[in-house]
Amino acid sequence: MIDQQSLSVLPELMHKLKSGFSPGSDFSIPLDHHDQEILESLVQRLKNTDPYFSPDYMGHMSSYVHPLSSSAYWLAMQLNSNNHSYDGGRATTELEHECISELGNLFGWNTAQGHLCSGGTIGNFEALWSAREQGCNVVIASRSAHYCHKRAAGILGMTYLEARVDEQHRIDLEHVSEMLAGSGSAVIVATCGTTAVGAVDGIAQLASLAMSHSSLLHVDAAYGGYYRLVASCLDKKVGSDLRAITLADSVVVDPHKHGMQGFGCGAVLFRDDRQRVYAHEAPYTYGDKTRDHLGLISLECSRPGAAAAALWATLQAFPLVAEGRFGERLRTCHDQAIAFYEALLDHPRYRPLLKPDTDIVCLVPRACADPVDQLTMVQQDVTRLKTAGIHVATMLFESPGAPVLHGIRCVMMKPEHGGTAQRLLEILGTPGSMI
Repeated sequence: MIDQQSLSVLPELMHKLKSGFSPGSDFSIPLDHHDQEILESLVQRLKNTDPYFSPDYMGHMSSYVHPLSSSAYWLAMQLNSNNHSYDGGRATTELEHECISELGNLFGWNTAQGHLCSGGTIGNFEALWSAREQGCNVVIASRSAHYCHKRAAGILGMTYLEARVDEQHRIDLEHVSEMLAGSGSAVIVATCGTTAVGAVDGIAQLASLAMSHSSLLHVDAAYGGYYRLVASCLDKKVGSDLRAITLADSVVVDPHKHGMQGFGCGAVLFRDDRQRVYAHEAPYTYGDKTRDHLGLISLECSRPGAAAAALWATLQAFPLVAEGRFGERLRTCHDQAIAFYEALLDHPRYRPLLKPDTDIVCLVPRACADPVDQLTMVQQDVTRLKTAGIHVATMLFESPGAPVLHGIRCVMMKPEHGGTAQRLLEILGTPGSMI
């Protein structure tokens, strides 16, 4: 959350922004007394929430918005640019192109095509839409893949095949091979950072399978995609699979996760111009044919230019280089997750479910075998943690050949989570007294 002192720089920046327009364009509407009362009421309503921005919150994939991002968004939002067409947002359209170029470079694509979108759901839909328009009629994804893929396949009229997962919650490559042999033209979905445990599928092998069966490969890297930047610092296999994203036909990544943006900032990228298979025209816009209008190749036509401005500003301070500030953030997140995992190996009451590929750590009770007892213990301990100001999530884990487990899921995507994890271990070290 932006601090009070930092807010003080915004009025002067707003003045400089307004001075760039002609005097006749200097239109503004003041807040009256009633407006201020409404905002006071809103503040009270907003208190009915969890502190998603805080390092004490690790329940879900909710990071904080960097103050630079929120300030840039606020400034650009005053202009209300629409990145549907170049005329609707000249400056912010150019900023979006630069952001897509940077994200493309992250995945090893020097000429990436794509655009920002509201998030992984829409980005994945567009990738599957593009695959369908190229002749694919089957979607193959793992049971650990995000549910949006099955939804998208249904909307698009594509057959959806769900592959098994292995003990690490990664897609079963043999099962995928069997499905490819018996299906029509397919698009394989590889998940890079499952939403449940943060697992990274075998992208390198999936790329090989896709090539040998004349299929397409889409990588849903909404959560874990940024980790490609520090692939050399991760497990050898995970790092290899992250580097293999460059072999995919399309990829989705969400800056509103590790990229320190507010929700509503995702990105879909294509290795080449395949997105144009669903391009459209309109007689009342896209007038300048020398410009690349992003609305031509996006499902969401009207889109906030402010999101592009916020991401662009953040990338100036946190460039996507392994040895820079952003790379350090990712290494810290992974390192503290590994440290948390290793501490759980000797914990008296909880054990880790898996060694984290990225930065999600899942805990399951050691002693309780009965699912009902497990659930009771987990719910009690989650309540204890919340009372102490630590927010985690309960989860039902299903593993191949293993009984169903109730446990706790900790998403350690903030570099500041290390101290919170230590407190959590101490609180869970002794049984609670309330039932």
